[in-house]
Amino acid sequence: MKASIRPDIVNFVHTQISNNKRQPYAVSKKARHQTSAESWGAGRAVSRIPCVLDGGTHRAGQGADLSAR
Repeated sequence: MKASIRPDIVNFVHTQISNNKRQPYAVSKKARHQTSAESWGAGRAVSRIPCVLDGGTHRAGQGADLSAR
């Protein structure tokens, strides 16, 4: 006696096998600490939030989150 092929099981197995081909990814645990940000200090008429140091990028001068340092 042969069992019939169940489409729901075929679909499930196909989905699970195709998921094994995906590239794993995750956010780096060191991501917030890999900036070149330093505080500009007092006396510059700006807030003392650490800012990213770099000349010609869009990220230059923006505030950085370094509260966990």
